[in-house]
Amino acid sequence: MKIKTVFLIFNITIVLFIITICIVFFTMQIDGFWNQFLPLLIALFLILVSLDVYYFFNGKLLSLMEKEDWPGAVQYLEGQVFKKGRYTLYFVRLLAQNYLLLTDIAGIIDLENKTAIANPRLVDKLALLFGTARMLQKDMPGALNFFTNRLNAKRPNKKDFLWIRFYYAFTLLLNWRFTEASREFTVLSKISTNAIITGLSAWFLQDVLTKAIPEQREDINNAAQGGVKRVKENTYDEQEWRSRAAALQKDVHVTLLVQYIQDAGKWIFAAAETSGNNNNPL
Repeated sequence: MKIKTVFLIFNITIVLFIITICIVFFTMQIDGFWNQFLPLLIALFLILVSLDVYYFFNGKLLSLMEKEDWPGAVQYLEGQVFKKGRYTLYFVRLLAQNYLLLTDIAGIIDLENKTAIANPRLVDKLALLFGTARMLQKDMPGALNFFTNRLNAKRPNKKDFLWIRFYYAFTLLLNWRFTEASREFTVLSKISTNAIITGLSAWFLQDVLTKAIPEQREDINNAAQGGVKRVKENTYDEQEWRSRAAALQKDVHVTLLVQYIQDAGKWIFAAAETSGNNNNPL
């Protein structure tokens, strides 16, 4: 069903509901009826106005995205951002996401540079998108520098802080700075409140860093097993792990990690099963 049709049906439904309530009130004259339903009428009216205003200003963009006309959407958003100077979270994020869908890495880097001048705080708020672009470009030193700056920002992005720290550790690893990566993943496996980040950190410790730093193998393995334990305490089984991972895939940056997340889940719950079997006296 087309977006325009959905908006039309929704408008008609709300208007008919408001009219019905008004007819009931004026024909039946029920005591206290108006006081009871007035807040609902006001809420419905405000919802109707808000949706119509949103559609009025974004109808063209919504239509392009409905058709999956990503080049057309990019052209429209570039006009809003670059020509009209609308460096808002809404427009910059959508433009960055569309650049990524088209794998236009040069475009997203250019967007970041211009946003840094026009609205610097947006770079921190959209750090995961801009950092992902550097990784897709295989600019690992640039990605590491980017995430280092985000961690050291005066006003760090609290909402995405754990993911930013994870990518900082990940880019340390990809730049072969194993000791620093091990330290960061160890911290994340201990403090992260996100089971996926905890599990990924433990998996990288076990799968990569025990081999990369053999002289620290025992300490790294202990840190990895500590992360596994924390994941198992908050995740019942591998199915729940997959469900949590699937919920994250709406975030573009997670597409870089899909295979790692799958491998980490298999390892964590295989380890859990082995541990359970070893503890079974039978």
